[in-house]
Amino acid sequence: MKKSTIFIVMALLCLKFNANSQNPVTEHAQTGKGTAEQFILGAKLPETFWEGQYSFYSKGQTVTQNLKAHQNKLVILDFWATWCTVCRKKLPMLDSMQRAYPDELAVIPINSVKSEDRLDQIANVLNGKFKPFIAYNLATIIKDESLTKMFPYAQLSHDIWIQDGRILAITGSDFLEAKAIEKIILENREYRQKLEKAKKQIK
Repeated sequence: MKKSTIFIVMALLCLKFNANSQNPVTEHAQTGKGTAEQFILGAKLPETFWEGQYSFYSKGQTVTQNLKAHQNKLVILDFWATWCTVCRKKLPMLDSMQRAYPDELAVIPINSVKSEDRLDQIANVLNGKFKPFIAYNLATIIKDESLTKMFPYAQLSHDIWIQDGRILAITGSDFLEAKAIEKIILENREYRQKLEKAKKQIK
């Protein structure tokens, strides 16, 4: 395993420990439309986060849906923009990981209104019109405002890692590697298997 990957995995596991040891924490920020709740490391996300309605775009179709189907998965909220080079470089890997672990991982790209991207620009990227000319299966949230307020950022890329309903880590693209994602998924799978085995023994 590369040294950079080992560092990333260790850093994420440290963040996971810190998140689990903290009490749920939120902050409030004043916006032009009132007070927005912001969630930070260790915070337990409320049901409103999962039940909120978001606009998803994929393969020419736009649908409105919530995130409840992903509550028991490792969720990665990947804030991106069409003009963000590092964001676009990560899309092939994220798409590949989503295909590999559809039942345990939910990669959710988020294109904020802050990006000022048009829908046709977003479609061109996801449909493989630019290098590396790959058409992605990922569905991106578009014209986002609510999640951007919950997880504000100063620059892209910006990634929120969520597991067991809590914010596991808040990182940039340097930490967003396949090895790190896979490590967390496999460890979580092993933990759940041991937990299930223990429950059966109790019965």
